[in-house]
Amino acid sequence: MKNGTVEVYDRAYRTMIRDWVLRDLMFGGGRDTSELQEMLAHAGVNPHYAFPAVALFDPGAGKQDDNRRAVKLRETLEGRAPDGAEVFANGAGQIGLLFSRSASDELESLRRESEAALRGPVSVGVGNSCSRLTDIRLSYEQAQAALRHKFYRGTNRVIRYAQVPPSHALREYPLKRELELARRIPKLEDEEAIARDVSGFYRELLQDGPIEIDHIYELTIRLLAGVENRLTPDEQEDGGRIRHEIVPILRMETLEEIERFVSGYFADLREEFHRREREKDVRRSVIQQTIVYMEAECRHATLDSVARRVYMTPTYLSMLFRANTGRTFIEQLTDIRINKAKEMLRSTCLKNYEVAEKVGYRDSRYFSQIFKKKVGLSPSEYRESVTG
Repeated sequence: MKNGTVEVYDRAYRTMIRDWVLRDLMFGGGRDTSELQEMLAHAGVNPHYAFPAVALFDPGAGKQDDNRRAVKLRETLEGRAPDGAEVFANGAGQIGLLFSRSASDELESLRRESEAALRGPVSVGVGNSCSRLTDIRLSYEQAQAALRHKFYRGTNRVIRYAQVPPSHALREYPLKRELELARRIPKLEDEEAIARDVSGFYRELLQDGPIEIDHIYELTIRLLAGVENRLTPDEQEDGGRIRHEIVPILRMETLEEIERFVSGYFADLREEFHRREREKDVRRSVIQQTIVYMEAECRHATLDSVARRVYMTPTYLSMLFRANTGRTFIEQLTDIRINKAKEMLRSTCLKNYEVAEKVGYRDSRYFSQIFKKKVGLSPSEYRESVTG
């Protein structure tokens, strides 16, 4: 048992040394051939490669935690790696493979076997082969760049640096497309239709080829905030919903995942927009009904009496009235009373105090003051001006 424990520790120590040497080779560089061979010999690493290259295997996220997936991935690669290839952990959750160019065709089968072992997606980035091992750092950096390109190509595949197109600067943010999306979303029938429009937005972004991935995150957040601001403007005082989604967006690994999220987000905004429109229709109906009551019963109408007729509290009706008309309840009632008074002064022979009483003013002097303030003439002057 003791010998077995020693053997386990010895194996772990050798693995640690090999990883350290290989990471130093990938990250450090600049060593001469003799120094490099001495390091590799100390770690038990094959120093002889015909056109060496690096592949990085990414276990992605799964039901297991990332560390367990990385350990499982390493065990799988160590059991199936081509002869002479070296497996190492790069310290960033990925497993590297140092191999000769002749083994390049085996990478896809290695990826499939790793996928089966982990029961989840495994992506592979592959750097170009080098003429000598001292230049392997370049291949490692290319493998990292190729692996990042899974953002565009999707996970669960082998991506070779030689096939990755160069990134370019975005010429101009497609603001017209954003405005069109905000206009169309409330009219679209389902999430599939929204998804098509969202894909169109990203196609326009990428019409000249891929752009830096960080820019995609920034532009996505700008798009979501812009559309949300137009569909639910009253939520923007506290930053809106998007402020809660920024971190999850930045953790998304592929453009496909981002597009799927954006489509769902816009579908939720569409439902929220329609819900608010229905509420506005209800509120407009209540206000219209309120005004009808005020006109029919202006002589005795009060905020309390009208609120009872529309089954609301006076406070809420007052707030609703102001929010939907821009005027207070009293301002509206006063206009109704003055308009009815003008009609009576034009078409009847009622005395001024009788007109005042019929439209709800018991004090005829107060009625005259309000009338002159609104019309610019006293009741008697107004009657004379319209009757000749």
